[in-house]
Amino acid sequence: MTQIMERTYELLFQMILYISVFWILSNCQQLYESECNSQHDSFYRVCKVNALETTIQRSEKQNKELLLRLSDSEQKNLKNTAAYRDILKLYRSQIVPNDTNIAEMCLQHTELVIGSSTDCHRYYNCSEQSRFVHKKWPTPYLHECVYPFMFSEETLKCENYSMVFCWKRFEATWECRYFFHQYESPISVIPCQDRFPNCEGYDDGLWSTFRRRIGPPWHKICKNNRTISIGQCPFDEVLNIQTFIVNGTCDVLQVVIKNSTTV
Repeated sequence: MTQIMERTYELLFQMILYISVFWILSNCQQLYESECNSQHDSFYRVCKVNALETTIQRSEKQNKELLLRLSDSEQKNLKNTAAYRDILKLYRSQIVPNDTNIAEMCLQHTELVIGSSTDCHRYYNCSEQSRFVHKKWPTPYLHECVYPFMFSEETLKCENYSMVFCWKRFEATWECRYFFHQYESPISVIPCQDRFPNCEGYDDGLWSTFRRRIGPPWHKICKNNRTISIGQCPFDEVLNIQTFIVNGTCDVLQVVIKNSTTV
């Protein structure tokens, strides 16, 4: 009996809810129709027309911009195709692209981007001249990636060396192999090798460097024959002693052994 009453109350509640919703919708429709027939009907019509025109104009503008971008992309692809066709002609003539003929080609193909045929960390960009100006720099269209990045012939961008396959191109693994670091400061009296430690020929790990510098011991972290970072061994505040490079880490063990052997 109780379940029947509960079910009855539930049905009554649903009926009341449906009636309420129907009443609200009916009144809203009447209100809308009364407003449309009111003295402000022309005002609402003008507003709706203006809103619609604005939406159409915005859509037309977006479509034109989209078509323009597609057109530019297609034109760029055509220009690049023509440029690579000329480069292919060089190879067929057994002429390797170099600073001279690429500079001449940049005058015709301003959108050309291509890697150096000899150096993996260098590339040519005919649409942008290099910011690095030096009398020994062969052409203004030649660029260098930032160490330790290499130029990818797949993405046509400077990428991390681990993501680039250099094949037969020279792969610079030391900052001083980069032209920029060799001549970045002509007035500097500090040689490049004294500013950038070399990890070529070193196993991965922490190694001593800058041994002639005064102060806490300097170290370099090597990986894949490249210098990943440099730093100094810290001062141990607990033992109140300077740490040194011991077995590939900064430690006080070396000092402890020296002290124990002198006693």
